[in-house]
Amino acid sequence: RSHRLLEEDVHTAARQAGKGSLAGVAAVILQQDGTLGVIGDDDLGDGSSLLPYTGQADVHRNEG
Repeated sequence: RSHRLLEEDVHTAARQAGKGSLAGVAAVILQQDGTLGVIGDDDLGDGSSLLPYTGQADVHRNEG
């Protein structure tokens, strides 16, 4: 399991970040140290910190 990311891991990271559901999560990032970083919708801003991961200038949450 040293290299396997499970859906359960994403849910655990969201809970540890104080999110009750994934509905309030804009992104979950696998950090260089192997931990999961959770960015909430309210904390996303212009998404510029996600640029290295997405390759996009602007990140917009999918409202669909």
